[in-house]
Amino acid sequence: MSFNVTKDKVLALAGVCQAASLVVQIAEDPSIDQAALVASARSVLNIEADDTLAVFGGAGDLQLGLNNLRMLLGGQSNSRAKTQMGYMMAMDQLATRLSRANNTQGIIGQQLQEINIMHSRALQSDDEGEYDSDELRDLYAELGSLYQKTLSQLPPRIMVNGAKGKLSNEDNVARLRTALFAGVRAAYLWQQLGGRRWHVMLLRKGYVQGIEALRS
Repeated sequence: MSFNVTKDKVLALAGVCQAASLVVQIAEDPSIDQAALVASARSVLNIEADDTLAVFGGAGDLQLGLNNLRMLLGGQSNSRAKTQMGYMMAMDQLATRLSRANNTQGIIGQQLQEINIMHSRALQSDDEGEYDSDELRDLYAELGSLYQKTLSQLPPRIMVNGAKGKLSNEDNVARLRTALFAGVRAAYLWQQLGGRRWHVMLLRKGYVQGIEALRS
Protein backbone atom coordinates (compact mmCIF):
# COMPACT_ATOMS: atom_id res chain seq x y z
CA MET A 1 0.00 0.00 0.00
CA SER A 2 1.39 3.36 -1.05
CA PHE A 3 1.20 6.35 1.28
CA ASN A 4 2.07 8.77 -1.52
CA VAL A 5 -0.58 11.06 -2.96
CA THR A 6 -0.56 10.28 -6.67
CA LYS A 7 -2.45 12.00 -9.45
CA ASP A 8 -4.57 8.88 -9.83
CA LYS A 9 -5.61 8.95 -6.17
CA VAL A 10 -6.59 12.60 -6.44
CA LEU A 11 -8.67 11.91 -9.56
CA ALA A 12 -10.43 8.95 -7.98
CA LEU A 13 -11.22 10.80 -4.75
CA ALA A 14 -12.47 13.77 -6.78
CA GLY A 15 -14.74 11.29 -8.56
CA VAL A 16 -16.20 10.26 -5.19
CA CYS A 17 -16.63 13.91 -4.21
CA GLN A 18 -18.29 14.79 -7.52
CA ALA A 19 -20.78 11.97 -7.11
CA ALA A 20 -21.58 13.05 -3.56
CA SER A 21 -22.00 16.65 -4.74
CA LEU A 22 -24.43 15.47 -7.39
CA VAL A 23 -26.45 13.49 -4.85
CA VAL A 24 -26.88 16.65 -2.78
CA GLN A 25 -27.82 18.68 -5.86
CA ILE A 26 -30.34 16.15 -7.15
CA ALA A 27 -31.94 15.68 -3.73
CA GLU A 28 -32.06 19.33 -2.68
CA ASP A 29 -31.48 21.85 -5.48
CA PRO A 30 -33.79 23.15 -8.23
CA SER A 31 -31.11 22.43 -10.86
CA ILE A 32 -28.06 20.23 -11.16
CA ASP A 33 -24.74 20.17 -13.00
CA GLN A 34 -25.90 18.08 -15.95
CA ALA A 35 -22.45 17.88 -17.56
CA ALA A 36 -20.97 16.52 -14.32
CA LEU A 37 -23.73 13.91 -14.08
CA VAL A 38 -23.04 12.75 -17.65
CA ALA A 39 -19.32 12.54 -16.86
CA SER A 40 -20.00 10.53 -13.70
CA ALA A 41 -22.34 8.18 -15.57
CA ARG A 42 -19.66 7.73 -18.21
CA SER A 43 -17.15 6.75 -15.52
CA VAL A 44 -19.40 3.89 -14.40
CA LEU A 45 -19.39 2.46 -17.91
CA ASN A 46 -15.65 2.92 -18.50
CA ILE A 47 -14.83 -0.46 -17.00
CA GLU A 48 -12.06 -1.23 -19.48
CA ALA A 49 -10.31 2.17 -19.42
CA ASP A 50 -6.54 2.15 -19.87
CA ASP A 51 -5.87 4.36 -16.86
CA THR A 52 -7.54 6.42 -14.14
CA LEU A 53 -7.72 9.58 -16.23
CA ALA A 54 -9.51 7.67 -18.99
CA VAL A 55 -12.09 6.40 -16.49
CA PHE A 56 -13.27 9.94 -15.89
CA GLY A 57 -12.69 11.25 -19.42
CA GLY A 58 -10.15 13.84 -18.26
CA ALA A 59 -9.67 16.28 -15.40
CA GLY A 60 -12.01 18.72 -17.13
CA ASP A 61 -14.91 16.37 -16.45
CA LEU A 62 -14.10 16.34 -12.72
CA GLN A 63 -14.07 20.06 -11.99
CA LEU A 64 -17.15 19.88 -9.76
CA GLY A 65 -15.50 17.17 -7.70
CA LEU A 66 -12.09 18.83 -7.62
CA ASN A 67 -13.51 22.20 -6.55
CA ASN A 68 -15.72 20.75 -3.84
CA LEU A 69 -12.97 18.45 -2.58
CA ARG A 70 -10.68 21.46 -2.28
CA MET A 71 -13.31 23.28 -0.21
CA LEU A 72 -13.82 20.26 2.05
CA LEU A 73 -10.10 19.90 2.64
CA GLY A 74 -9.99 23.62 3.37
CA GLY A 75 -12.19 23.03 6.40
CA GLN A 76 -15.63 23.95 5.10
CA SER A 77 -18.04 22.70 7.77
CA ASN A 78 -21.53 23.99 6.96
CA SER A 79 -24.49 21.60 6.89
CA ARG A 80 -24.23 21.03 3.14
CA ALA A 81 -20.54 20.12 3.42
CA LYS A 82 -21.28 17.73 6.28
CA THR A 83 -24.01 16.06 4.24
CA GLN A 84 -21.65 15.68 1.31
CA MET A 85 -18.95 14.21 3.54
CA GLY A 86 -21.49 11.75 4.91
CA TYR A 87 -22.29 10.51 1.42
CA MET A 88 -18.60 10.19 0.58
CA MET A 89 -18.00 8.08 3.68
CA ALA A 90 -21.02 5.91 2.88
CA MET A 91 -19.78 5.38 -0.70
CA ASP A 92 -16.37 4.38 0.64
CA GLN A 93 -17.95 1.89 3.05
CA LEU A 94 -20.08 0.39 0.30
CA ALA A 95 -17.05 0.10 -1.99
CA THR A 96 -15.29 -1.89 0.74
CA ARG A 97 -18.27 -4.20 0.97
CA LEU A 98 -18.35 -4.58 -2.83
CA SER A 99 -14.67 -5.61 -2.85
CA ARG A 100 -15.67 -8.67 -0.81
CA ALA A 101 -18.76 -9.53 -2.87
CA ASN A 102 -17.38 -11.38 -5.89
CA ASN A 103 -20.76 -12.50 -7.15
CA THR A 104 -22.11 -8.95 -7.12
CA GLN A 105 -18.99 -7.73 -8.93
CA GLY A 106 -19.58 -10.30 -11.66
CA ILE A 107 -23.22 -9.32 -12.12
CA ILE A 108 -22.34 -5.63 -12.28
CA GLY A 109 -19.54 -6.18 -14.79
CA GLN A 110 -21.73 -8.24 -17.12
CA GLN A 111 -24.68 -5.86 -16.93
CA LEU A 112 -22.51 -2.78 -17.48
CA GLN A 113 -21.14 -4.28 -20.68
CA GLU A 114 -24.69 -4.73 -21.96
CA ILE A 115 -25.74 -1.22 -20.90
CA ASN A 116 -22.64 0.23 -22.54
CA ILE A 117 -23.53 -1.40 -25.85
CA MET A 118 -27.13 -0.22 -25.67
CA HIS A 119 -26.55 3.35 -24.52
CA SER A 120 -23.04 4.42 -25.53
CA ARG A 121 -24.46 6.95 -28.01
CA ALA A 122 -26.18 8.84 -25.18
CA LEU A 123 -22.80 9.73 -23.67
CA GLN A 124 -21.05 10.86 -26.82
CA SER A 125 -22.57 14.32 -27.16
CA ASP A 126 -21.46 17.42 -25.26
CA ASP A 127 -24.43 19.42 -26.52
CA GLU A 128 -26.20 20.95 -23.51
CA GLY A 129 -29.50 20.61 -25.34
CA GLU A 130 -29.18 16.83 -25.14
CA TYR A 131 -28.57 16.61 -21.38
CA ASP A 132 -32.28 15.95 -20.87
CA SER A 133 -32.69 13.64 -23.84
CA ASP A 134 -34.76 10.46 -23.78
CA GLU A 135 -31.57 8.49 -24.37
CA LEU A 136 -29.94 9.88 -21.23
CA ARG A 137 -33.08 9.34 -19.18
CA ASP A 138 -33.15 5.72 -20.35
CA LEU A 139 -29.46 5.33 -19.47
CA TYR A 140 -29.98 6.73 -15.96
CA ALA A 141 -32.95 4.41 -15.54
CA GLU A 142 -30.84 1.39 -16.53
CA LEU A 143 -27.95 2.35 -14.25
CA GLY A 144 -30.36 3.16 -11.44
CA SER A 145 -32.06 -0.20 -11.79
CA LEU A 146 -28.73 -2.03 -11.73
CA TYR A 147 -27.68 -0.08 -8.64
CA GLN A 148 -30.94 -0.96 -6.91
CA LYS A 149 -30.61 -4.68 -7.74
CA THR A 150 -26.97 -4.96 -6.69
CA LEU A 151 -25.22 -2.29 -4.64
CA SER A 152 -28.40 -1.23 -2.87
CA GLN A 153 -28.73 -4.77 -1.52
CA LEU A 154 -25.33 -4.65 0.19
CA PRO A 155 -25.01 -3.20 3.67
CA PRO A 156 -24.62 -0.44 4.64
CA ARG A 157 -27.40 0.91 2.43
CA ILE A 158 -26.92 4.59 1.57
CA MET A 159 -29.86 6.67 2.75
CA VAL A 160 -30.53 9.93 0.91
CA ASN A 161 -32.46 12.82 2.40
CA GLY A 162 -33.89 15.54 0.19
CA ALA A 163 -36.48 18.19 -0.50
CA LYS A 164 -40.18 17.35 -0.57
CA GLY A 165 -41.15 15.87 -3.91
CA LYS A 166 -37.59 15.43 -5.18
CA LEU A 167 -37.26 11.85 -3.99
CA SER A 168 -40.64 10.74 -5.32
CA ASN A 169 -39.85 11.73 -8.92
CA GLU A 170 -38.80 8.67 -10.94
CA ASP A 171 -36.33 10.57 -13.11
CA ASN A 172 -34.71 12.12 -10.04
CA VAL A 173 -34.47 8.75 -8.32
CA ALA A 174 -32.73 7.30 -11.40
CA ARG A 175 -30.27 10.21 -11.42
CA LEU A 176 -29.63 9.78 -7.70
CA ARG A 177 -28.88 6.10 -8.08
CA THR A 178 -26.63 6.82 -11.06
CA ALA A 179 -24.67 9.33 -8.97
CA LEU A 180 -24.43 6.86 -6.07
CA PHE A 181 -23.25 4.17 -8.50
CA ALA A 182 -20.56 6.54 -9.81
CA GLY A 183 -19.45 7.36 -6.27
CA VAL A 184 -19.06 3.72 -5.28
CA ARG A 185 -17.22 3.01 -8.53
CA ALA A 186 -14.80 5.89 -7.86
CA ALA A 187 -14.34 4.85 -4.22
CA TYR A 188 -13.65 1.27 -5.30
CA LEU A 189 -11.00 2.55 -7.71
CA TRP A 190 -9.54 4.84 -5.03
CA GLN A 191 -9.18 1.88 -2.67
CA GLN A 192 -7.55 -0.19 -5.42
CA LEU A 193 -4.99 2.60 -5.80
CA GLY A 194 -4.20 2.43 -2.08
CA GLY A 195 -6.50 5.21 -0.90
CA ARG A 196 -7.81 4.96 2.64
CA ARG A 197 -10.07 7.33 4.53
CA TRP A 198 -7.61 7.99 7.34
CA HIS A 199 -4.92 8.94 4.79
CA VAL A 200 -6.86 11.98 3.57
CA MET A 201 -6.26 14.30 6.52
CA LEU A 202 -2.82 12.82 7.22
CA LEU A 203 -1.81 13.57 3.61
CA ARG A 204 -4.03 16.63 3.23
CA LYS A 205 -1.26 18.85 1.86
CA GLY A 206 -0.45 16.36 -0.89
CA TYR A 207 -4.10 16.09 -1.89
CA VAL A 208 -4.49 19.88 -1.99
CA GLN A 209 -1.41 20.22 -4.19
CA GLY A 210 -2.71 17.50 -6.49
CA ILE A 211 -6.11 19.19 -6.75
CA GLU A 212 -4.58 22.57 -7.58
CA ALA A 213 -2.57 20.99 -10.37
CA LEU A 214 -5.76 19.57 -11.92
CA ARG A 215 -8.18 22.45 -11.48
CA SER A 216 -8.89 24.59 -14.52
